Amino acid sequence: GGNAGSPMRYSPSVASPAARAAASAALDEILPRTDILKDKMSAALLTRLRDAHWKERHEALLEIQAVLDMNPRLSPNVGPLLEALKPRLADNQQALSMGAVHAIGAVAKGVGKPITAHVKLVLPELLCTAGDGKASVRDAALSALESWVEQTGFEAVLPLLPRALGIESPAGRSRLLSWLAEYAPSLEPYAEVRGLLAPLLRNLDDRAADVRAASFHALEALLHAGHGVDELEVQVEKLSAATKVKLQPTLDKLRKRARPPPPTVGT
Repeated sequence: GGNAGSPMRYSPSVASPAARAAASAALDEILPRTDILKDKMSAALLTRLRDAHWKERHEALLEIQAVLDMNPRLSPNVGPLLEALKPRLADNQQALSMGAVHAIGAVAKGVGKPITAHVKLVLPELLCTAGDGKASVRDAALSALESWVEQTGFEAVLPLLPRALGIESPAGRSRLLSWLAEYAPSLEPYAEVRGLLAPLLRNLDDRAADVRAASFHALEALLHAGHGVDELEVQVEKLSAATKVKLQPTLDKLRKRARPPPPTVGT
C-alpha cells in the first residue's frame, strides 16, 4: 500500500532512536547474539595466533574465520579476540595479514554499534594497513574500515588519522586522503579536525603528485564543509617561509573554497 500517510512505518532510517532500540532488542530475541569467546573460541585458539610457525597461525585464523562466518551476530565481548588479531595485521605472510583484516571487519559487523568501545584497540593499526604499498591489502583494509565506520561514525576515526597520514607509502597516503575527502562533507558540524591540518599541509607539499592532489581534495572538502577554516591559518603560520611561498597559490585556491565555520555559541 502506498498512501502518502504511511511511509514512516516502512523506513527504518526515520524511526526514532527508541523505536530502533526496540526493533534491535526484538531482533536479539529472534536471533540471539553469540558470546563467541565463551562458547566458540578457546584461549588456546587465540594463543595459536602467536605461534612461531606461520602454518599454525594460518590454521588458527581459518578456524576463527569459520566461527565468525557461522555466527553473524556477536555479543560485544570481543576485546581479547581483537587483541589477538591485531599483531597479525603486520604479519609477514600476506595471507595472514589479509585474513586478520577480514576477521576484524567481520567482528565490527557482527557486534554493531557497541564496537565503538574498541576503536582505539585496532583502528590505528588497521588505518596503517589501509596505507599499505600493495593495492589488494589497501582495498581489503579500507573495506574493513568501512565496516567499522558504518557502526561508529567517521568522527571516531578522526583522532587516529594524523598518525596514519604519516605512513611511508605514497600510494597508501593518497588512498587514505581520498577516503577522508569522501567523508568530509558529512561530518558533524563540530567535528574535531584540528589535528588533521598539519599532516594535510605536509602532504600538500609531498614529492608525489598523487599525494599532493589527494591532500588538496581532502582539505578542499573539509574547508568547503566549514571545518578547520580558522585553524588552517594557525598551521600555515607554522610553515617555513620557503614552504609558505611555494604553497601560496594552492592555499589561495583553497581559501576561495572555504565556507565560514559555524558560530561557536549555542548547543
